[in-house]
Amino acid sequence: MKIRIIEENEINFTPAEITRHINDQLNDAECYYMSEEKKMGTRFINSIHDGMRALWLRGEKIKAIKLMRTIFPVGLKEAKDYLESMYDEK
Repeated sequence: MKIRIIEENEINFTPAEITRHINDQLNDAECYYMSEEKKMGTRFINSIHDGMRALWLRGEKIKAIKLMRTIFPVGLKEAKDYLESMYDEK
């Protein structure tokens, strides 16, 4: 592997252009990271809902309520009412 040393007069970009390019790359990376993080968060929330639903439908309503209250800052009545409204047959 050969390393080529660039002479100062060979640089075709101004420092401002280089800074702008680096910032663009960082912004692209941050946007990608944020979208991946959002996907992971969505999958996590969906799996929590799937778990609560499975517990509720198996008749393990207390475990479902405990799971919801562990993850979400809600009271006992709010958790019970929410799960009933979501998963009880109407």
